[in-house]
Amino acid sequence: MLLGFFLFGTYSFWITTALVSFFLIACVEKIWAGWATLMLACAASVVFFSNGINPLSYIQEHPYDIAQWVCLHILIGAFWSVYRWYILLLKERRKIVKIKKAFLQKRHIEGDDVPVALREEWLFELKSHQYGRSYGEQGVYYERQDKIEFLREHSISIPSDDRLIEIPDRLKDEWRKRVQKISRELQFKMRPRPRDNKGLITLWMIYWPWSMAWYILNDPIKRFANWIYRRIQQMLEFISKHVWKDIAKDLPPTDI
Repeated sequence: MLLGFFLFGTYSFWITTALVSFFLIACVEKIWAGWATLMLACAASVVFFSNGINPLSYIQEHPYDIAQWVCLHILIGAFWSVYRWYILLLKERRKIVKIKKAFLQKRHIEGDDVPVALREEWLFELKSHQYGRSYGEQGVYYERQDKIEFLREHSISIPSDDRLIEIPDRLKDEWRKRVQKISRELQFKMRPRPRDNKGLITLWMIYWPWSMAWYILNDPIKRFANWIYRRIQQMLEFISKHVWKDIAKDLPPTDI
């Protein structure tokens, strides 16, 4: 009786297929490779057994058809994994851009570029998000800690008020090299690398039908909502500047 529940074409078969598909989608999104493989193997075994199909016999009878389907599956999966990797990079980049906008807004700087004079400060702000997000540290905390470590390495006493740490002129070149090293290490840490995401990429390749299905259902809605938000934001920013121009003209000029 239970085996009839999984017969091809029945309502129960399609309902079970949908439930299994939702579980596989969750496994791909959560990077649960083991659970995804176990679920797929169990579901396939139950369906084959319920419908009287012997997988080994089927493979022996249709070797070329199966080989073609496997090659096609791998080929599509390879292209899909490249596309998803590109989307992942864009997503991570948007996170940095969002942090940068908050950084610039906090310092009353318009535009999208960090001024040269603030790039060192921006470096430590990024470092705070990379290493101390769960603790809520600010960039000044990391800058202060790195300066204290740098001064101790050069046997220089730390002022009692360590919030006012200044690098001596004779060590500024050395400090500049230290900042470059920190920047290099941070950039290496932030940029996603395929070798560090082999499990995720493999899931995209093998389970691309479920990954693609969720992406098609989920991503366009987010993209459309973000597109509408950006259009409205630009319009409101234009209106804001137009209304505010009479106030701004009576104030001293700014350097932005």
